[in-house]
Amino acid sequence: MQLRAMTVNDFDAGLRLCRAAGWNQQREDWERFLLCSPAGCFVVEHDQDVVGTVATLNYANRVGWIAMVLVEPSLRRQGIGTRLMRAALDALSHCECVKLDATAEGRTVYVKLGFTDESSFSRMTLSSMPNLIGTTPAHIRDMGDGDIDSAVALDRIAFGASRGAVLESLYALAPEYAFVAENEAGDPVGFTLGRHGHGFEHIGPIVAPDLETAKELARAAFLRASRNPVLTDVSLHTPAWVAWLRLLGFSEQRRLIRMWRGANACSPELTRVFAIAGPELG
Repeated sequence: MQLRAMTVNDFDAGLRLCRAAGWNQQREDWERFLLCSPAGCFVVEHDQDVVGTVATLNYANRVGWIAMVLVEPSLRRQGIGTRLMRAALDALSHCECVKLDATAEGRTVYVKLGFTDESSFSRMTLSSMPNLIGTTPAHIRDMGDGDIDSAVALDRIAFGASRGAVLESLYALAPEYAFVAENEAGDPVGFTLGRHGHGFEHIGPIVAPDLETAKELARAAFLRASRNPVLTDVSLHTPAWVAWLRLLGFSEQRRLIRMWRGANACSPELTRVFAIAGPELG
């Protein structure tokens, strides 16, 4: 088993492992990681085949993010995942805190590495978005190039660290899912982004000051999804938010546990986060 840095030539193998795990990522997701963190992405090779991957993101040395921990199904429980995790932790050693979003199965491994639970999210999916009737309110509008800085600032408060490069990438690849919510003075108070996936259109993050604004932002993005399958990774702090999504037809696919290791002093305002960007982005 050889651990080495990831290259663009490994994307096909990464996609193969994604499909084996039933994950939604596409090639541009792997490209985003290598572009944003060229020294923080690794693979494990066995007999010249890539059998494991991990990717990291460094959010301004405040929050390090670990993602895309994938291991060939036939080679699991042989220490490959732990080896990849240790490489990722070394790459993020300058960060105040390291976080990840775990499945219930993966959580066992991460607890042994010193991670602690922070919060929970629910991956909710809908096989076909219904034909929603109505118009988008005037204070919900399409995001433009000039709105990125405002979105990054709002996200910094909600998430706890700046994620400018990631948000810019999401906007560039799927601008049709990008919306801004304004207050009466015309100032941005919330936003949503989205992306295309292998099996689902992914809506998130959704950052908003209150439930009604979150619903309006989500509805605007859902309208753009037409009748495509949709997923969103939703926060559970507001039961009425989850209930509204269920009324639209969404159902829970699985739970995600956000975990942290280190100082965890970034003070995110999680009540503003109604949907995360995804377990691989935070």
